[in-house]
Amino acid sequence: MHKKLLILPLLALMILLLALPETGSGLWQSFAAGEGNDTTVIANIQGVDFTVPDLDKRLAVYAAQGRPQEEEALKRRLVARELFYREACAAGCSVDEATVDAYLADLRQSLPTDAAAYSLFLEELEILGLTEDEYWQEYRQEYVEMMVTGQYYRELEADYWHGRLAPEAPLDFEGYYENTYLPGLFEKYQVVMK
Repeated sequence: MHKKLLILPLLALMILLLALPETGSGLWQSFAAGEGNDTTVIANIQGVDFTVPDLDKRLAVYAAQGRPQEEEALKRRLVARELFYREACAAGCSVDEATVDAYLADLRQSLPTDAAAYSLFLEELEILGLTEDEYWQEYRQEYVEMMVTGQYYRELEADYWHGRLAPEAPLDFEGYYENTYLPGLFEKYQVVMK
């Protein structure tokens, strides 16, 4: 299971997405601060430009894995993930460093034992222009955020099934999430896609 979460965590948990400072310093802004990353403004969130690094490389990773993506759809998922992360932090979801360390150590140890997953990982590294050590260092925060949003997603799903979110909704949490919850977040955060 850990191997499925490896290949660009943002892609592996597409439906998952601190109320962050006004200037925006979330997932992508922190990664984008690294040297050599080309950043692209993909949206405006509450009046602040939201950028992602190396959008072209991320699209290339998808294509190399046989899962080409439309650029606009990927941008929308990245924004949704950022909004979801903000909601998760505001709800008090968190993960301690020891848990992250253990998760990443397990992932690093088990990854080479799955030839197919490891091959995809090495291909991703080549496209991103990173060594294995650089990858784990640069993407650590992304894994933290993935774990936090995963926790919040499970809580949200439990609330849905207990009728606390949409008592009249049909038995389709993913439909509710995609068609009601996420559009509500885009409205709440006054998102304007670029």
